[in-house]
Amino acid sequence: MSVRSIIISGRAHVATAYKLAEDSSTGLHAATQAMLASRAVSDTVSFSIYAQAVERNKIRLAGDTGTAIIGCEFDLTAGVAKTPDAGITRAAITPAGGGWFQLAISYPMAAAVAPAIRVQLEASFGSNSYAGVTGDGVYVWGAEFAWTNAASGVIQAPAFLPAFAAPFTGATYTVNGVATPEGVAGAADPNWGGAFVWISTDTATYGNIGTVSAPARQGFLTAAILSTDTSLSAILQESGGQLLGGTAADAQNGVTLCLVEGELLAYQGAALLTPPPPNAYTLSGLVRGFYGTVAAAHTNGAPFARLDSAVFQYNLPPAFIGVTLYMKFQSLISSATPSRIYRNARSTPTRRPAPGRRRVR
Repeated sequence: MSVRSIIISGRAHVATAYKLAEDSSTGLHAATQAMLASRAVSDTVSFSIYAQAVERNKIRLAGDTGTAIIGCEFDLTAGVAKTPDAGITRAAITPAGGGWFQLAISYPMAAAVAPAIRVQLEASFGSNSYAGVTGDGVYVWGAEFAWTNAASGVIQAPAFLPAFAAPFTGATYTVNGVATPEGVAGAADPNWGGAFVWISTDTATYGNIGTVSAPARQGFLTAAILSTDTSLSAILQESGGQLLGGTAADAQNGVTLCLVEGELLAYQGAALLTPPPPNAYTLSGLVRGFYGTVAAAHTNGAPFARLDSAVFQYNLPPAFIGVTLYMKFQSLISSATPSRIYRNARSTPTRRPAPGRRRVR
């Protein structure tokens, strides 16, 4: 069966922070992320990340030019960048509030390879190898990678790196619930105002297909349900969503339509539970298996979304049916929010994608 439409719900919650910490080995203590695509000679690579001092307050950002690894050291207490290595064209540190700083470096490629970027802990400036203290490290968040094509001048939009991939060198990398420059991870972000939606067939050029205009009401089930159950429990804390009850006719006609994993269902009653936690509901009078979906059992933690006008829908052009598609979402700050740092906001090339380049087999 071919997919003929796309349904997108916008999350208005804050991305998770991580702690990069040393283990007890002697040597380098770092996280490294290799990019998938090769970059041409003289293309400029840019890498940025937010960091906050914990037990360690010195950090080094570095990148592979194809012939050497170069970078710059940063002091997360004083908020200063040291003298960068030869070849680094930009090294900057910018306060982001709450003890956080955004660190950034840029450099030109010296050979046509897939670049790799590194976040390295330091006990003192210049200490590339030392005996680590288990658990000592820094908080990191909001890493982004971008590049500029030297031949065409086209700037590739920054790609968000939600988490560095293992293996790590003399270090651990774990989820941490510390408040980020956007707020507490996992909680609804009141400053999120929507997102531009971009689509591509080749990851090189993207076209805008519309806008997510409001946060979707979404969360997850807080208890498993059977295929025959007529009630469910869900929490919408991550989106701050609120649900209202309807009538039996509303449920029968799909007026209160929801998506639980791959099943479409509707409800009659919506009872708000006493917090904590907030935005927790029991939905009753369920009508299951709308629009050809099958009433099925769902586990505790299964994703839940209320399908309404806040959910972006896009009917695929015939040329896109059966084609592998790639999506980007350029988040917007609410018009009622003063100018502020926003990790998701980033520019994207506006050239139209050429359809049909990649087909699913």
